[in-house]
Amino acid sequence: MSPPRSGAVATASLWLGVAALPLLFVCALGLPCGLAAIATGVVALARGPRVPGVVGRAAVGVALGVLALVGGIVLISRPDG
Repeated sequence: MSPPRSGAVATASLWLGVAALPLLFVCALGLPCGLAAIATGVVALARGPRVPGVVGRAAVGVALGVLALVGGIVLISRPDG
């Protein structure tokens, strides 16, 4: 079995990052999605060719994943949370 192409991994990172933000408000399901977005984005950036579309999708996926993680930590650490 061949490893997945970096373009597909970058797209998965983008969609996981997009899904992570609204899922933060559903039992904090955005945290695992955010972690997965960061992991797949880093893999796509490390493994992939320097094609502008691939790099952009992976970078946005990582950024959204980090945003979801920070938002999840803030939501969980609230005193009334």
